[in-house]
Amino acid sequence: MESISRAEWVLGGLLVVLLVIVAGLGLLFWLQPDFSQPPALPATNLQAGVAPTPAFAGETALAASVSAQDVATNWQADAQLVGASATWPQGASLEVLRDGASAWTFNYYSVAAQETAVLSVIDGNATLLQTFTAEIAPEPLNVTGWKIDSALVVDTIFREGGTAFAEQEQVITMFMELKTNSDDSRLEWLVTLIGEQSGRSLTLEVDATTGVILERYDPS
Repeated sequence: MESISRAEWVLGGLLVVLLVIVAGLGLLFWLQPDFSQPPALPATNLQAGVAPTPAFAGETALAASVSAQDVATNWQADAQLVGASATWPQGASLEVLRDGASAWTFNYYSVAAQETAVLSVIDGNATLLQTFTAEIAPEPLNVTGWKIDSALVVDTIFREGGTAFAEQEQVITMFMELKTNSDDSRLEWLVTLIGEQSGRSLTLEVDATTGVILERYDPS
């Protein structure tokens, strides 16, 4: 077999180098970004102050009260419900608000212990947060007369001007409270929409037994 000449070695080396260059250019061309389409931007919410979707699954007030009552009874056998409340985060979507579902805070009072307990219910799990001595015994809620759930109250306020209010304000917070009317001991809901930019608010007082609107406070 004839030996390979020096010229053949050189030509062979040049051929290898050329193949490497061609392969590199091809790979660079293959991996370069496609400028025919605009680059994808990370998803952002264009509405300032909008809160992310809650990480927990909310419940209506009546549903949440079941697990709250169990924990309250374990705390004190004579525990009685004296109040419930929930606040939806700033900028929550109308879909989230209309469900009337949220994390709830419940207050219970024990005559025997002369203490008030604060409980939270998140994802169906009730937790005793704190207890404190009550200087004045709060009036218990008439839970047997509690017929109207939070979802129906929310539906009422959005039918009674809440939808238009939300469209005008864009970013709103909603607050609900179940309480006893100090004048006639009637069980009632207080629901309020607050415009974060303007500070305007829309409030309804709703009978928690019949669902009748008791008072309406228009935006101010």
